[in-house]
Amino acid sequence: MDNRDINLRAPGFLLGRTTEVCGHCGSTTAVFALALARGHSLLTSDDQEEDGSGADEQGLNTWQIVTGNALLFHVEGVGAGVRSQLERLAPSFHCEINLGDGNEAPGGGWLNHCGRCHAALDDHELFCEPGGAFLPTSVEAARRIEFLSVESSFEACAAGYAYEPAFVVFPV
Repeated sequence: MDNRDINLRAPGFLLGRTTEVCGHCGSTTAVFALALARGHSLLTSDDQEEDGSGADEQGLNTWQIVTGNALLFHVEGVGAGVRSQLERLAPSFHCEINLGDGNEAPGGGWLNHCGRCHAALDDHELFCEPGGAFLPTSVEAARRIEFLSVESSFEACAAGYAYEPAFVVFPV
């Protein structure tokens, strides 16, 4: 992953774990989510209009310290330290397209895979659909998500960012 692609960073991260039924084979499988605790940094783009017409916009990127917790999805790439931790702790959560040299291919993305049939599980179903593994609709469902704190420098590029998701209790 190129440093220019990084839009999230933190001194450590959380690894969420719960189970989901595979839509391909019907078996129950472990699924994982990257999460960041309060105080992580998010790269934001402030668009400024130079002439007021909106025709010529210039984006200024700034790192913002975030005061809440977040779940990440549609993860496009992770730093080498995060990759090695995920290989060890969550082997069914891996890059869909890997170049074999420790780098992800463009358009490849990190996805959960069924532990039985190895099919890729859709992030949209897990994170965006009410009742999905990481979008619980009750306190009881949210309690099934366990978090492991990983003390490893975190860098990643993610297109999906759920700030303070409802019902999810992050460790202090």
